[in-house]
Amino acid sequence: MIILALFIVNALVSTVKGYSPKEMYGITSGILYGNIIAEGFNVIALSIFVVTLGFIEHKKVLNLIILAVTFSFIMLSLRRSVMGISAMGIGIAYLTILTKEKAKTFFAFGCLALMLGLAIVTTTDLADHFKERYELRKLDERELEEEKRFFEYELLYKDMFVYRDYSPLIGYELFNSWGNYGRGVLEERSLHGDLTSITHSTGFIGLFLYLLMVFSAFKRSFRSAESRTDMLTIIFCALSFMIYTITGRYTEIGATMMLYLVLMLPLAKKEAEAEEAQTESEVMEPNVRQKSLATTKIDTQAIHS
Repeated sequence: MIILALFIVNALVSTVKGYSPKEMYGITSGILYGNIIAEGFNVIALSIFVVTLGFIEHKKVLNLIILAVTFSFIMLSLRRSVMGISAMGIGIAYLTILTKEKAKTFFAFGCLALMLGLAIVTTTDLADHFKERYELRKLDERELEEEKRFFEYELLYKDMFVYRDYSPLIGYELFNSWGNYGRGVLEERSLHGDLTSITHSTGFIGLFLYLLMVFSAFKRSFRSAESRTDMLTIIFCALSFMIYTITGRYTEIGATMMLYLVLMLPLAKKEAEAEEAQTESEVMEPNVRQKSLATTKIDTQAIHS
């Protein structure tokens, strides 16, 4: 929740001061985000999922307010991957109460979310600002197939197997893709996709080791999952990982750390329960010994008498 609170404060101060040095997508008015740009938003989507889980469990009004404000600001950022993962995170967290025992709670939360959304849209200029920024970014003209990040795969294939500019096993050079792939067809543009960036940096050997590391983390979390919430958390992390892998920027430290921290929640909970059980066992053991000695003493007295 602290991450979301800081994000809101940053956005409000930047908006009041008119501070937007990088002018993401040409946005210069309305809600501004200061120095947060592009992949800097990634960690917010993951935090929204965690705070939503907290709200569902503890039902604190402060959590709801922070969620509503943060989600509204994220929708105005026009970061498509972050917008999608934020909405997905809220939806998956909501599914944790989709059971027969919690049917009333599920319905109540659904009505609350619907009314809150309608209230925000009808009482604010959110819809108008969103439409204005949507047109400013010209998303209608950007077909998914035309994205240059998907063209990267073809360029790397030709570099390694057609022109043989560098080895497919060890790659070109670590984090040095600017103008060094596709024979400069995209000029000084860096590689955006995670898979292409890792392959260019370290070759297929590095890509294999990276994916093996990711697989081991998911495998360990899956083995520790014991509840519906645990499984949904792993599903959310898997989908988020795939989306961020396609859109790129695995080098964004905040989001990468947050993703693995959320993924390890089932493991952390299991270890916490084990430690709690061990502590209770250590506390109960002296009492059991005392009772055993008292019982033995009583039995001894009864035999003598």
